[in-house]
Amino acid sequence: MDIKLKKPIAITGALIVLFIIILLISNGNVTLNVFSLVILLALIALVWFRYLQANNVTVDVTNPVPSEAPKRESEPSENDEDMATRTGAVCEKAGVYVCKDHPKRKVTMKLGNRFPPCRGDKKGHSAIWKLQE
Repeated sequence: MDIKLKKPIAITGALIVLFIIILLISNGNVTLNVFSLVILLALIALVWFRYLQANNVTVDVTNPVPSEAPKRESEPSENDEDMATRTGAVCEKAGVYVCKDHPKRKVTMKLGNRFPPCRGDKKGHSAIWKLQE
């Protein structure tokens, strides 16, 4: 298991234990129980939101990524230097790509994966990726 994943799981577990303790101490006070539950859910959401944001994980429910890249009948590009694409596009040729705006920012792409945003200036932006020679 990833070390970065252990922290949110441990915090979530601790918050659930804390909620159970509050339930036992409250002696059936409904207002306290509901208030505790709302606070607990907000804290758990915050922990996982920060984890996803720190690891640059995005979930796109409206446009799911296909499990396999569709087979294209087009002929391959004659010149690999002209092979460029944008953030969000499906990779048609595996290799190392370089951001047009940040030449030091490189990504290794596999066939069928979607191109990520460039994080060259510490904030994500839509980028044009060029296949490196």
